[in-house]
Amino acid sequence: MSVRIDHEQGMILPMVIFIMLILSVLGTALLTQSDFSSRVVTIGDSKMQAHYVAESGAKAVAQYLINYPDKLATIPDGSSSNWTELVAGHNFKVAVTRNFIPGTEVISSITITSTGEVSSGSTVSNSTVHTMLYGNTDTGFSWENAVWDGND
Repeated sequence: MSVRIDHEQGMILPMVIFIMLILSVLGTALLTQSDFSSRVVTIGDSKMQAHYVAESGAKAVAQYLINYPDKLATIPDGSSSNWTELVAGHNFKVAVTRNFIPGTEVISSITITSTGEVSSGSTVSNSTVHTMLYGNTDTGFSWENAVWDGND
């Protein structure tokens, strides 16, 4: 003999609706997390690309100045000379500053500051690389006397 309780009739429908509501909230949360993670990866990739663009700019200008040290004379005293170029469709800007031995006309080092910029959709990432080339205008400058600082 089975006993039927009348007030439990129709309880399955509210339980199914409640379970569907919980699953919908979980699904929305997972989609939001996935979209956020994708954006973080995109920003990280853009930042890394900007660093490599800045580093490429600094290396290109440093190699140019090592190969053509007479071009250092075209940089005005106490100021920077700026180059803006494209590398693989991305911008970099390089500032070169001559550092003199005090009281002389002899350049003791060259400071190269390169900033790379990468645009990815609505995100723009920048990175700056600093380089010092040591030597002097008499003996020249070389990679052996270069110091790199890749920090922003």
